[in-house]
Amino acid sequence: MTTTEIENCAALRAYLAADVGDPVAIEKYNHPDIVLPAHVPGGKQGIEGLKALYAMYNASIRIQSTVQDMFAEGDKVVARLLIRGQQTGDFMGIPNQGRTFSIEEIMIAEFRAGKIIQVWRVADLLSLVQQLKAPERSAV
Repeated sequence: MTTTEIENCAALRAYLAADVGDPVAIEKYNHPDIVLPAHVPGGKQGIEGLKALYAMYNASIRIQSTVQDMFAEGDKVVARLLIRGQQTGDFMGIPNQGRTFSIEEIMIAEFRAGKIIQVWRVADLLSLVQQLKAPERSAV
């Protein structure tokens, strides 16, 4: 790997280890012009849009990411993640029952000038919904 690829991997790993939605980490590791998906609240883009997106998620779930694998090619870094968390509010139309969950995710982060400019994510949302909607288990 090149020095830039190593640095980009280190930056993504550090960003994933930070508290989700930490404004200092958001600004440190993300490019000011970061491109976000269309569903961001208010349609905002850039750092302010990213902060709004994390505020939306943090109102309903708490997560922790563990990097399982990571590699880079050029300006892109790919990470296979284990996401563990707990529901803390209504999420995706699912009432809060405080359930925990564990899912896998593949993330591709594109870097510009040493900061994340765009991210593509594929997460096991079916498993997430199933875990959050699971029927209560009765004690036997």
